[in-house]
Amino acid sequence: MATPLPNLDDRRFADLVAEMRALIPRYAPTWTDHNFSDPGITLLDLFAWLAEALMYRLNRVTTASEARFLELLGVELQPARAATVPLAVRAAGLTAPLLIPRGTRLLCPAAGSEEPLGFETVRDLQLTPATPEGTVDARQTLTIVNESLGFSNGAAYQRFPLRQPFVVLELAMLPRVSVGGEDWSCVPDLLDSRAVDRHYTLEPRSNSLRFGNGSLGRIPPGGAEIVASYSATGGAAGNLPAGTVLQLDAQSTALVEALRGGVTVACVSQAIPAAGDGRDPTSLDDARQQALRSLRERWRAVTARDFEEIVLGQTEFPLARAKCVPERDLSAPDPDTSRPGHVSVVIVPKVPTEEPGATHIAAVAALLDRRRLISCRHHVVGPRWTRLRVRARMVRAPQVSEETVRAAIRGKLDAFFDPLTGGPDPAGGGWPFGRDVYISEVYQVLEDVEGVDHVESLTLSSGDGATWVDADEHIAVPPDNLVRFDAGASEFTIVTDLRG
Repeated sequence: MATPLPNLDDRRFADLVAEMRALIPRYAPTWTDHNFSDPGITLLDLFAWLAEALMYRLNRVTTASEARFLELLGVELQPARAATVPLAVRAAGLTAPLLIPRGTRLLCPAAGSEEPLGFETVRDLQLTPATPEGTVDARQTLTIVNESLGFSNGAAYQRFPLRQPFVVLELAMLPRVSVGGEDWSCVPDLLDSRAVDRHYTLEPRSNSLRFGNGSLGRIPPGGAEIVASYSATGGAAGNLPAGTVLQLDAQSTALVEALRGGVTVACVSQAIPAAGDGRDPTSLDDARQQALRSLRERWRAVTARDFEEIVLGQTEFPLARAKCVPERDLSAPDPDTSRPGHVSVVIVPKVPTEEPGATHIAAVAALLDRRRLISCRHHVVGPRWTRLRVRARMVRAPQVSEETVRAAIRGKLDAFFDPLTGGPDPAGGGWPFGRDVYISEVYQVLEDVEGVDHVESLTLSSGDGATWVDADEHIAVPPDNLVRFDAGASEFTIVTDLRG
C-alpha cells in the first residue's frame, strides 16, 4: 500500500495570484496598473509559480522524512518508557514458604474489548506463613519470544513492524533479531554500516525494524524469515491508579501448585512514584512543537535585546536586570566615548545594594563569548549609579505624628526609586536605565504620603556623597545609569498645620 502523503496547503497558482492581487490596495494603494504587461504583475506571477512548486514538493514529504528533518534540527524523539508499579502482595492460606519469582506475569483487566495490560515482577518475592505480606515492583512489559515478522523480498530499506504496541529500547532489553536463522545486531542508525554488516535499526515512532540498502547495511536475503524477540510496553497506559487489583498469570510450577492447594494471592497497586511513570513515544505533533520552541530560543547574541535576554536566562548567577549599551566600553577609563564594534552589558544582581563580583562578571562574559558575533567585543560591568538627595519642607496634619510622617516619606521615596520594583510606571519593574528624575514627580510622591498636608518647598540634588549639585526642574541620568536615593543625605523639615 502506498504511503499516505499530507496535504499541507491546497492552494494553486490561480489562488495565490488572486490572494496577492487582493493585497495590493492595502500595501501599495498607488499601484493601479494590474494588467499582465505590468512588471509588478509579472513578478507576482513568478512568485506564485515558485510558491506552488514549493508547496507541491512539501506535500510529497512523508511523515518519516519529516521526523528525520526534525531530528536534524535537534529534536529528540524519545522511545516509549515502561511504567513501574509498586505492588502490595498478600497470600492467604499459606502452609509453606512461597516464592513469587522474578518475571512473574500479572494482568490488569482492561475495559471493553481491549487486551489486558501485562506486568512482570522485577525481583523475587519470598512469602512465608509468618510473613504472608510483602512488596515488589512490577514493570509494565511483555516479553515476546520468536515473533515472526514476515519474509524478506530482497529489496532495500525494508521495514517490518512489530505487532505489540511499543518496543522497549533500553540497553539490556534490545530486541534479538534473526534473519534466516542468523543473528543480526541493532545499531542506532545505518550511516556507519558497511555492505556486509548484518545490521538493523529500530524506529520507535513507527515501532518497526528497518534494514539497509546493500551499501549502508546488508539487505536480508530474499525469502529469509525475520524473527524478533523483544520487550513491549503500553507506555502511558501502564500508569495505574493506586488500588488497582492485578491478577496473577501463574507460570512457575511453585505458583501453580500453591494455587491448586487453596492459596490465594492478592496484588494491589500502590501510589506510583514520579520516576516510574510510563510514557508513550514522542508524537510527531510534540516533535514539531519542540522544534518550534528550539527555534524561538535565543542563542546567538546579535541585537541589544539578545544580549539582555541571554544574560537574564542564565542560571549560574541569577540576575534581576540587564541593560545592553551598544558602541560603548563601560569598563574603560572613558566610558562615554563611542566605540563601534563594542557592546557593554550592565548586570544588576537580585540584591541591588551588592555589586556583582569578579567571578560573576567573568562567568557572564564567558557565556556571551560563546554567543556573540565574531566581530563584536563585549564587556560586562556592574551598574553605575546617579545618587539623589531630596530636601523638602512639608506641612503635616496635626493628627499624625512627625515620626510617622518621616518614616512614611522615606518608605515612599525608597519604593519609588527602587531599581528592581520602583519607577514612575505604576506597574513597577524598577527605575528605568537612563530615566531622568523630575521634580514634579517627586512632588506628587510626597503629596501622596499619608499625613502630609502639602509640600512648601522641594530641592533635588545629585552628587557623590561629598559634593552635591542642586537641580532646577530635573536631574539628568546617563543612559546606562540607575538612580539611588540617598536617604542619609536627604533632609526633611516637617512643620505642623495648626489651622485645624
